[in-house]
Amino acid sequence: ELPISTGIMLRGISSIALDWGHPVQDPKVQLECLYVFTLGSRVSVEGEDPAQSYLLSRLSFVELLAQAAYFMSKTSSRELIAALEKRTASTLMQYITRVATHMELAVTEKLLIGMLPFVGAIGGASINAIFSDYFMAAARYHFGLLHLEEKYGEEEVRLYYREVSKAGAGGQP
Repeated sequence: ELPISTGIMLRGISSIALDWGHPVQDPKVQLECLYVFTLGSRVSVEGEDPAQSYLLSRLSFVELLAQAAYFMSKTSSRELIAALEKRTASTLMQYITRVATHMELAVTEKLLIGMLPFVGAIGGASINAIFSDYFMAAARYHFGLLHLEEKYGEEEVRLYYREVSKAGAGGQP
């Protein structure tokens, strides 16, 4: 059931990317869709700024994402599958491994909750709905910010983002 629900969520995430004007045929956008799954893996610490966490997460993935997207853009789908099977697509494998590692905590929690005897099928469906809702909201947030960065520039959006975060934390913008 996990591969099916993950596939459905990935389809929803790519649909949101498309809604924000990001072409899902672009390898970079496809990798950004996978990146959304990493946004559900961190346990927030009380007092932690979610905006800062998001930006730090983005920064840690940006170089690897660019390298993986470049590799995908110059490789046909047949060559890409062959390279993945032979494990010669190191950049793409590193990216997928990082996404999988970040997603592991969220999936483990989902599986543990689903294994409780009293949860049953209704509980499992509820957990899938909660996960799906969360990742769709994360995708809207992520692709909305990417859209703003394309429109106004990455640095301008980050400056504004920091000002709004300060104001929300009780500081003056």
